[in-house]
Amino acid sequence: MRINILSISLLISILLVGTVPLSAREEGKTPVTYRVGEVRAEKPHLRSSSKLQTAASDSEEIEVRKEDAGSSKEKTFCFSIGGGLPLYDRGSELLADLNHLPITLRMLKYPVAVMISLDYSSSAESTIYNILYIRELSDSRRVSVFLGGGIGSYEILEDKQHEKYSPGQKHTLYNLEAGCKARMGFLGSFAKVKHLNAKGAENSVLLVLGLDVNISI
Repeated sequence: MRINILSISLLISILLVGTVPLSAREEGKTPVTYRVGEVRAEKPHLRSSSKLQTAASDSEEIEVRKEDAGSSKEKTFCFSIGGGLPLYDRGSELLADLNHLPITLRMLKYPVAVMISLDYSSSAESTIYNILYIRELSDSRRVSVFLGGGIGSYEILEDKQHEKYSPGQKHTLYNLEAGCKARMGFLGSFAKVKHLNAKGAENSVLLVLGLDVNISI
C-alpha cells in the first residue's frame, strides 16, 4: 500500500513538473495562463517609448528654431520717398500747382509713421512735419490707409509778389490729410486729400496722386 501511494505521488509530481516551461523553471517564476480567445496585451518597451519621446522633443525644437529663423527675417523698419502732383486743387493761389515730395519713416511694429513733406509751387515753398496713423488692409501690407496731419512753415519765393506777405519771410502752415497707398515690391502708389491752412490766407484742398519707392530693412 505504501508503495502504491509513493508511486502515485511520484507520478503526479512528474506531471506537474512537465507542465512548467523551461524558462519559468530557470527564473523561478510561474507562467501566466490564458483562456481560449483571450487577447494578450504586451507592455510597451521602455526603450521604444523613450525613443519616441526623444524624437518628439527633437521635432519640437526644430519647429521652434524655424519660427525663430522666420521671425529674425521679418522687416522692422520702412523708409519711403516719392513725389506727386495735384489732380484737383481749390483755394489759395499760394499753394496752387503744388509739387508734393513726402519722406516717410516708420517702425513696422507700430501703426504710426513720421512724414516730412517738402512741397513747392510756382510762388511758395513749404516744409511740414506730420504724424500719420496707418492701417494695413491685408497681411502682406500691400494696401493701407492713413490719416494724420502736422504743422510747418512756408515762404514766398524771392521773385514773387504777394499782397499780404513779403518774399523770403516764413509763415505757419497747417496740414490735414487722408489717403490710401498700394505697393508691389519696392514701388508703390498713393492717393491723398490734403487740407492746407496757410496763416492769413484761404484754405486749400488738394487731391494729390503720386508714386514712391519703399525700402524695408
